[in-house]
Amino acid sequence: MPITLTPIVYAIEGSDLTIESRGPGAWVVRTQYGDVLGVDGAWDWEPMPSSRTPEFISRTRHTLERAQELALAEIERTHA
Repeated sequence: MPITLTPIVYAIEGSDLTIESRGPGAWVVRTQYGDVLGVDGAWDWEPMPSSRTPEFISRTRHTLERAQELALAEIERTHA
């Protein structure tokens, strides 16, 4: 049986941002300080899993493609 490796964290070279898996099809853009980027472009501190409300989850989870777009846009915005 072949072994499958599944990436769960993507580091962005030259940035303190990472893109991290939070389950199947659910990704966050995260800073090294624990803030995650919402769908509205605002940063939220990410609480412990047991304290994450459904509203928080729906506001901060993205597809991998969308998380990549948001992360790159944030890097461009802050490094322009």
